[in-house]
Amino acid sequence: MKTTARAISALTGAAALAALLSLTAGAARTSFVATAGFEEFASGEGDGIAVTADGSVELGPSLSKLAVGAAGYVWDATRAPDGRIYAVTGTPGALVRIDGDEHTVLLSEETADLAALARAPDGRVFVGSAPGGVVTVVAPDGGGGNVLIETGQGYIWCMEYSPAHGLLVGTGDAARVYAVRATGRAETIFESDEASVTALAAVGDRVLAGTAGEGLLVDVTPGQRPRVLFDSPYEEITGIASDASGAVYFAASTIAFEEMLDEPNGDGGSYGDGSLYRMEGDAVVELWEAIGVPLTCVGPAADGALVGTAANGRIHALDRDGRRSVVAELDTGEILAIESHDGRLLVATGRPGGVFEEGRGGAARGSLVSRALDAGSGARWGRLLVRAETPRGTGVRAETRSGNTELPGEGWSEWAPLDDGGAGSVGSPAARFLQWRLTLESDRGGATPTVREVELSFRNENRPPRVRAVVVHDPADAGAVTGPGLGQGMVSQRLPSGLEVTYSPGGPGEGGDLASLIRGHRTAEWQADDPDGDRLRFDLDVRPETGEVWTSLATDVESAAYTWDTTSMPEGSYVLRVVASDRADNPSGGAAGELSSAAFPVDHTPPRFASADVSLENGSLVVEGVVEDAASAVVIIEVAVDFGAWERAFASDGILDSRREAYRRVFDGIAGGPHAVAVRAVDRAGNVGVARRAME
Repeated sequence: MKTTARAISALTGAAALAALLSLTAGAARTSFVATAGFEEFASGEGDGIAVTADGSVELGPSLSKLAVGAAGYVWDATRAPDGRIYAVTGTPGALVRIDGDEHTVLLSEETADLAALARAPDGRVFVGSAPGGVVTVVAPDGGGGNVLIETGQGYIWCMEYSPAHGLLVGTGDAARVYAVRATGRAETIFESDEASVTALAAVGDRVLAGTAGEGLLVDVTPGQRPRVLFDSPYEEITGIASDASGAVYFAASTIAFEEMLDEPNGDGGSYGDGSLYRMEGDAVVELWEAIGVPLTCVGPAADGALVGTAANGRIHALDRDGRRSVVAELDTGEILAIESHDGRLLVATGRPGGVFEEGRGGAARGSLVSRALDAGSGARWGRLLVRAETPRGTGVRAETRSGNTELPGEGWSEWAPLDDGGAGSVGSPAARFLQWRLTLESDRGGATPTVREVELSFRNENRPPRVRAVVVHDPADAGAVTGPGLGQGMVSQRLPSGLEVTYSPGGPGEGGDLASLIRGHRTAEWQADDPDGDRLRFDLDVRPETGEVWTSLATDVESAAYTWDTTSMPEGSYVLRVVASDRADNPSGGAAGELSSAAFPVDHTPPRFASADVSLENGSLVVEGVVEDAASAVVIIEVAVDFGAWERAFASDGILDSRREAYRRVFDGIAGGPHAVAVRAVDRAGNVGVARRAME
């Protein structure tokens, strides 16, 4: 029997059931995921590579780790004109001179960090202690150190040598800046209620200081009144540098030190936020807002700045317009200081402490591991294509691994190469997640392959449909019935869910009420969907509630509603099973899901009148009695007098909802007989019982 679904809402009346109608989306098909552009490539994990501002991946600078001894932190490092490198560490604190493969401890402090470092043009090296607040000067060839000044403050966090103003020293617990002349005389040029001075820079004759507390950038040039240039939204100014044009770049950050220290291996967690700014004159422009990435230091560049972070040990380069590149990524917790001489980097790091120096030419080998790509469900991975330019002597190789956990690790497959290196079928097992790893190589110094895009195809494994709800409506659940009448074409029925169905009732009933029009007809509706968006077809089966054998009721139903005539079914309690299949979009057979309804009755026995009495009382005709039904509640009782219209009788208890109901109806203004009276009762199954009485 055909059912036409014309309107639909929730089965409960509270939630939309848009999925009840047949789905028309296609089957699970081949999908493609492309990785391209700066943000996508920068979301991966690199080693020896650079991600350029235009979104390409290339070999990065060749950075070699220098011998500096065991240190949790290398706070700063500087290269002297003779090529020797000086670094300060903590804790314990040490001043280390690095000469090629050799390193020499020039000064040590067991109970404090040597957290600040500066070098004078004559080769003298200055170090500041934290705690202690002492500045010590050391000759280039060592031989111990001499105390230059005792600041009386708890910590020295930064130092800078200015040809115009001498040695500049920034301190905390109290925020002070001292200018120390060649004679050793120290002058306080700035003092503040801020917690510390954390950054210093000599830009020509100007002296700029950054504070911790309110994160202020202050002009503290000697001989002038200190002037706040910028009040950042962060807690601390972490670095200041200038480029060849004199533009000033400074970083401000809020760093969650306790969280950072809880991650000793620096696994790339988020330890705060930061921003990089450019200042020309008094105008300040934000170049980069680094959400979840504290900026820890700033170094000079020809036309912009180098920025170190406390996430993934990355060094970023930004030009004056804010175009950003990832220059390098080191296996460390954070970048603490950056210098650049003749285009060569010198980097100090923490967790673990280290010093890295850039060699001549670029790296000969580097790698980039993508973030875990999510197919949404189990998937068969297809082909991976690397779009790259590979000059002579360079190349790119690709590998993949897969697993079913969002974070790669236990349970993931081993790295597997592609069929032909740069492109080919993925050899990793079917799984929800996949990573690719690119290895860039060059046997020619300075030459590099350039990766523009990585494209990967996959097809999700077919997932079974889900049937979420099945409701079989009683015939009397209809809210309205419209149509030409008994035995005359189609009948339209609106159900409580809002579903409207149209069908042929098949024949006349006893009377013209709505329940008798649809007597014996049941409508089922259900909610079903497919996680892959496949089109669904439904098979319907029924069985007795206590039985085990299912009988097919309908197959290949396209809509999520079905009406059938139950008059051929024996009376009893039944269960309807809805089986949803996605075979229409999966020719190999598809998958299926099913759900059964609650038990529903099939009732063919009409109500029986235990009594139907007619009497005249004070000029009124009174019809009353009791009606009973063996299986269903009585829902309608009507009375017709002298072959007139059917009019409702009322339950004695105020509601028609039981299988035994007492009723009464009074007709006023009716004279004495004779009269013909008919009483009609309808149960929930639409069965009609009629009692007729004649009054003389």
